[in-house]
Order: sequence, then structure tokens, then C-alpha cells
Amino acid sequence: LEPHYCETYADMVLSLRSRYPEFPPEREGEPARTFTRILLNHVQEEYERLPKTMEPSDEQRLRFTVKEDLDLEIAQQKKKFLANMKFIGNLYLRGLLSVKVVNSVLKELVFGKNSESPEEHFIDCVCELVRSIGHTLDSTPQGKDMIDFLMRRLKDLRQEDQYSTRVKLKMLDLLELRSNGWVQKQFKDTAKKVAEVREEAAKESRNERAGREKQFFNVAVA
Repeated sequence: LEPHYCETYADMVLSLRSRYPEFPPEREGEPARTFTRILLNHVQEEYERLPKTMEPSDEQRLRFTVKEDLDLEIAQQKKKFLANMKFIGNLYLRGLLSVKVVNSVLKELVFGKNSESPEEHFIDCVCELVRSIGHTLDSTPQGKDMIDFLMRRLKDLRQEDQYSTRVKLKMLDLLELRSNGWVQKQFKDTAKKVAEVREEAAKESRNERAGREKQFFNVAVA
């Protein structure tokens, strides 16, 4: 998945579901397979590929003996599962995934798949997913309960020493986003308008010229 096209992918899935609501069974006597069930299975399979740690595996170390290549591989891996989180969020926004499914994913992520303190990339996934769907999730009773729980959990995790400043700031940004009603802070553009800049430059030029003329006049009189 490419992160920039997650919304497009989700729109395509929504269109396909309306065209192909179900598929014939692979074997006689088996029930027909619905599009939704196939989608859920695929999402679950992708989610379960999320590694427990971002430490390179032995196989990766053998394949990529140059450090820069290994770092690039890990970065690409992280980019892929963050894109998957964004895709899950867009599926939920289009009614293709239920609140129950999303809540289950979020709860597992903030506890790190059976770990009391999740790895940093799990928190990255939480932040990516919640930034995509937080406003919508917070507008439903079940979703609001989950958001309340998440915010309390993130506040607790920010106090732990094991997390980098980057991740702590990411959690803080999400906490502030929720407290701000899911509205991104708009920083005022302090840059001056082109006309103002030109006017100031012209004024400075006039002042400098006047100063030189005054100095020349004083020298000439002396």
C-alpha cells in the first residue's frame, strides 16, 4: 500500500463490494463467500504481519549486509504497516469495518500484543489510525469510550522512560488534537506580504541614499 492512495484504495473496495456482494463457494456444499468476510480476512492477515519488534531479523541481516540497505529495508517495512493502519481507518470511515473491529485493533496495539508496554512502532500505528478516524470514532458512544481509554493509556505511556522523545511528542500531539476537538492547529503565517517587503526595502534604500547625500553635503561644506 502507498499511504497517499489509501483513500483511493478504500473507495475502490467500496465500489467492488456493491458490484460483487458475494462469491460462489470454492467447493460444492460450502456457503457462498461474502465480500465483507473476504475483506475482513485480508485485513486480519495484514495486521497479523505486524512485527513484535523493529529489530532486524537474522534473515534480514543476511540479506542486507550493508547498514544503509538494512536501514532502508526497515524503513520500508515501517512505511508499509503504517499505510495499512491508514487503510484500515479509511475502511472504517466508509462503513466497511465496524467499531468493534477497530476497537479490538486499537486495544491490542496499546498493550503491544500481550506486552504491558508496547513497542514504539505499535504506538506509531495507534497514532496513525486514530488521527485518521478519531473525530468519527469519538462521535459514537462505543467509540468515545474507546477514545477515552486510549487517551488515558497514552498519558500513562508518556511517563515511561523507554520511549524516545519523538514518540512522546507524537503521543502528546494526539492528546492535544483530541482536546482541541480533532481540529489541527493552524499556525498563522508570519511572513510579510510581498508588497510589504518591497515597501520596506524601498524605504531602506531611500534612507540609505538620503544618508549618503547628507554625508556628502557635510563633507562638501567642510
